[in-house]
Amino acid sequence: MSICVMVKVPEGLVLAADSAATVQAGPVKEGGDSGPSGILKVYFTATKVFQIRDLPVGVLAWGASSLRARTVASLVEEFENSGFVRDIKREDLSVEELAKNFWDFMSKKSNKILQDIPKHARPRSGFLICGYSVLDFFPEEYLMVVPIEKPKRLRPPTNGEPDFGANWYGSSDAIVQLHHGRDDRIFDLLRGMGIESEQIEQLQTKVSHELQYQVLFSACDKTP
Repeated sequence: MSICVMVKVPEGLVLAADSAATVQAGPVKEGGDSGPSGILKVYFTATKVFQIRDLPVGVLAWGASSLRARTVASLVEEFENSGFVRDIKREDLSVEELAKNFWDFMSKKSNKILQDIPKHARPRSGFLICGYSVLDFFPEEYLMVVPIEKPKRLRPPTNGEPDFGANWYGSSDAIVQLHHGRDDRIFDLLRGMGIESEQIEQLQTKVSHELQYQVLFSACDKTP
């Protein structure tokens, strides 16, 4: 269970996460069959925020915290010490290229370690790679989910203007309640009660405009 948060403002970028790692498994019944899955242990020593070498690049990780015997933290460290990363010079840094290479590295590890499991059934690990490419004042952010979603850029500039704000991943219900002052599960309950989608969308719009606390991420924001 993870809560990972990225906040992007004009003067910088903040990455934060908890340190909990949950081990889940089912008890073994007589005859060797497994019982219902449950939580066996929760550790509070997991590392989910990383810096790549001494570069202005950070990584957030959530989801599956290991590929069998290899923890995600150890794989990020291995990537950090790979020839490609060691050869990067600050004056040549491209965050997009780094994110694509990280995807290639993690995909190969997934294919090797979990080769006996179909790709769609493998544990999924989410990553957000953020940083400052050479000569860029504002950072770039790339989201990926190994092994199914290749890197895609978050918050790209719109009409040449940077996009500031916050993104969160993992078990984010509490973040939504704190940040937006609502529980989005209410809309699922309404759908289950047979309320038409058009009415639910109208309610979502009214809640966002009339009840949600507005957060300014930039003093120049016109519409939070």
